[in-house]
Amino acid sequence: MIFTEEQLRKYAKPLSETEENQCKNAIRMVVDALKTIGFNERTSIQKMYSETPSFEVMMKSNDDYEVKIFLQGSYANNTNVRQHSDVVPTPKS
Repeated sequence: MIFTEEQLRKYAKPLSETEENQCKNAIRMVVDALKTIGFNERTSIQKMYSETPSFEVMMKSNDDYEVKIFLQGSYANNTNVRQHSDVVPTPKS
């Protein structure tokens, strides 16, 4: 596949505010689900590494189990290619 300079510049841009909010919202949904089974947030959603768009949150249960919820994959690695997703929506029946 051949890319133009303009496409490469567009792909190299950091996450938009909307994309960043979507990433944080995905983590929030997991956090909310874990709260229903007794886990509590120990930290708020924060960056794992300052130079990447990766986020994490730490949680702990009443039984002292600890979990770390974090974003991984192309968004966290800043390798996502906008408008060329490997996620294909399923058509409604």
